[in-house]
Amino acid sequence: FVTQAYNYWVSIYNLCRNIQERISDIEIILATHVSRNRSGKSYTSNAERFLQDASHQLRAFHILFWASQARHFRILLTDRGLSRMVAKGVLTQREKEALDLQISVSKTQKHWILLESVILKCKEARRQINGLRRRRKGDVLLGGNGMEQVLLDKICSLRGCCSQINNKITARMPLAYTHFVRILVDSFLFMAPISQYNELGIWTVVSVGIFAIFYSGLLDLAFDFLDPLFDDKEHKDSCVFLDLSVLIDRKST
Repeated sequence: FVTQAYNYWVSIYNLCRNIQERISDIEIILATHVSRNRSGKSYTSNAERFLQDASHQLRAFHILFWASQARHFRILLTDRGLSRMVAKGVLTQREKEALDLQISVSKTQKHWILLESVILKCKEARRQINGLRRRRKGDVLLGGNGMEQVLLDKICSLRGCCSQINNKITARMPLAYTHFVRILVDSFLFMAPISQYNELGIWTVVSVGIFAIFYSGLLDLAFDFLDPLFDDKEHKDSCVFLDLSVLIDRKST
């Protein structure tokens, strides 16, 4: 049971890292394919503004995604939370109003709107050079169809990693199995002093104490592994959860 729970924790951790890597991949592709000045050492003003907007929306997407997965960050999806994000510069007022207008979309799904906005910005930047062989002065995002294909593949991969986390959390382990293991361990610890008293006498207290430390401790550790996002209020002293505040506070590179 502990092994299965640990493997589940590791899978969530790897997906968290993959999400960060996919965001970094998208940013580095955009950073290396936008237009530069003649010297090639600096971006044009339009390109720099495009990169800032894309990075800004990717960071907002990242924050709202994790807020939709963890109940203790769900307040960020409320009107008060979104207003606070506007005050902190994570969202613009225009973006907040656009999200509020999408009343048919669940609050826990509105982060996809920001990801779609990034795709649309890239398409708009690419549209400026469609059908042209030479670079124009106002071009923003350069590169051929290969670059566009790789970029879309990274964005779809990002979406896939996010969806996998939601799927794993929704069906992390059958409830009947966890209940059975809990009853099995509790029954074992309850019967241990009765079965050992004839042979160990007073030393049964020490023996049962050792059993309780290891078996009950391993069971609690397994339940902690099954709650990587720290959503279970019964395990407030857990030390193996993923600190989402670190991911949320992380600024895009």
